[in-house]
Amino acid sequence: MKNLTLAVVLCGLFSIAAVGADTTSCPYTLASLVGNYAVTGTYGANVALALGTRTYDGKGNFTGPFIVNEPVTGSPKGDRKIVKGTLVATYKVNCDGSGTVHKHVVTNTGVNVYSNDHFTITGAKWINGQLIATSTDEAQDTPSAIVLGGVFLIRHVTRLPDIDGTE
Repeated sequence: MKNLTLAVVLCGLFSIAAVGADTTSCPYTLASLVGNYAVTGTYGANVALALGTRTYDGKGNFTGPFIVNEPVTGSPKGDRKIVKGTLVATYKVNCDGSGTVHKHVVTNTGVNVYSNDHFTITGAKWINGQLIATSTDEAQDTPSAIVLGGVFLIRHVTRLPDIDGTE
């Protein structure tokens, strides 16, 4: 349904203005991703695991820290190392809940790359008249620059409750 509001009457003129998205034809918008989210990422066939958080602004931007528990190359005992990083990203959301991410990733091991992901909103609920994503699944377009060897990364993103107890 379209949200409508009456405009102010000026000089005897009266007008009506549409405000907000037409939620019947385009239920998902940039505002569908807003707030804090937890992220888990799986590299290949469980080669490595990423854990992190993201803060979406509802306007097409998000940031977040992460860690990756990855294998130490050449270790005969299966040793692991922790890679720490941050990302800064922009995102686009299609009306059907699919979308794209363009991100800049920097790690403590010297990785400094730009890459793209595709995502689908897999869960959502109405909050204050806006359809808000409660979960998404993502796939990176290119092999990982952090975990080497042609490994692909998939992520599951889950919305966290607001600290003040609201949705």
